[in-house]
Amino acid sequence: MASVARGQRGRTAPKPRSRSVPAAEELFDPPNITDPRPAIDATIAWTEKKLGVRLPASYKKLVKLRNGGSLRLSTLRLRKPIDGSRELWVTEIAGVHRKHDRSLTALAEITARWEIDPLLVPLADVGYAYLAFDYRRGRTASPRIVHVDAYEHTVTPIADSFEDFLRMLEPGEHASEPAKEASEPQDLNGAIARGNIAAIRRILDSGVDPASARPDPGASSALDLAASAGNTAIFRLCLLHTNRLPTRNATSIAIRRGHLGTVKLLLERRWKPNETDLDSAVWSRSPSMVRLILDQGVQPKKSTVRHAAGLIPPSMVVTGHHGKKHPKILKMLIDAGGETPRELRTASPSNAKPNAGKPTKKARVVR
Repeated sequence: MASVARGQRGRTAPKPRSRSVPAAEELFDPPNITDPRPAIDATIAWTEKKLGVRLPASYKKLVKLRNGGSLRLSTLRLRKPIDGSRELWVTEIAGVHRKHDRSLTALAEITARWEIDPLLVPLADVGYAYLAFDYRRGRTASPRIVHVDAYEHTVTPIADSFEDFLRMLEPGEHASEPAKEASEPQDLNGAIARGNIAAIRRILDSGVDPASARPDPGASSALDLAASAGNTAIFRLCLLHTNRLPTRNATSIAIRRGHLGTVKLLLERRWKPNETDLDSAVWSRSPSMVRLILDQGVQPKKSTVRHAAGLIPPSMVVTGHHGKKHPKILKMLIDAGGETPRELRTASPSNAKPNAGKPTKKARVVR
């Protein structure tokens, strides 16, 4: 993909409603044992150095109280619709950690594979899009919050600052609507979509099987939804309440999105990846994901190696599909026994010299 267009820098973000910035206890769901510890100055400084930007003071103050996590105020009302909707579900915001898979640096590694401008630092994953700090006006400037479409690479202003963004958040359905029966399967799917871990735990403890729970017969199960969403804590919780695994389709989505935590949990449940899963890992452009699948003994297909070499047919380079060569992944596949594509063989007939292999005539010595 081409990098995100820069032509929308001058647009002004919609003004949020005039209200105070919510406190951490109002903003987030109640804490649980899966939440990371509050951030310390050393970790914040490490994150800023890793990203090459200066994080907003209001964000740094917040992560020292609650270091990211699932939001109670999970509804973001928009002044202008995005994809026909005037609201976004923001299930969680990322914190600052060295190893946690929902940190700013971990999300930045994912958006880098989508070839998104590194000056758009992802703050929250909202499906196939991200809310991000926009540093395109300067790495030390106060960043606005924007919506970045990972497929179309469009940038839409959301708020003029992180504080304004927090003021725009409102309670999600689980915090504002009357409580429904805990045994209703659609409650579980909705709670997973909102990232409400407290509600998920309550529903699962009531005996609902996440592999069977779905709002209607044609919808994905709650287990599939949790697998593809990439929240490791929620997926682990669902696995503890079922003996089944997600469908192959949901697993493929998780791999393509680069959700390493989800795949590691599947491997703990003795899930066996196949050649198609390896191709999905190549599609994610994540060397770590490819290595994880290769380590399970999966052999690369010829088409998978060609994919990593950027030799897939033009007709297959659809929106969101990478057609570029990834040298590191290509080397990993070849080292694992994959066949080097004919176009890349240095000793191929097309690259050979016309007289190669023929005995050369001895030079006549002139006396």
